[in-house]
Amino acid sequence: MKDWIKDTKDLGEYPEKELIDHWLVDGGQPQLPPLEMEDKNDSIHLISKKSDATIVWKQAQDSAWTVDGEPLPTTISFEAKAERIGYSDSAVSRFE
Repeated sequence: MKDWIKDTKDLGEYPEKELIDHWLVDGGQPQLPPLEMEDKNDSIHLISKKSDATIVWKQAQDSAWTVDGEPLPTTISFEAKAERIGYSDSAVSRFE
């Protein structure tokens, strides 16, 4: 077991609080930057400056967020944000 812990660099021996403090930036989660919106060919393209963030959107009446997969039509209003594990969500951007 000791060899496995050493070989895998298992962090189980460290208190969770210590690990979290080590992973956080200045004691807190970094926040994702706001999304950029590009109006192109009557569609809205949602862009995150953090390339590995997930972009989600929803209309005001919706309770669940939808993962962004395609440009959104300019004929609907929506709100969108970026999410990523280990980061605080970006500010919510609105298109009306």
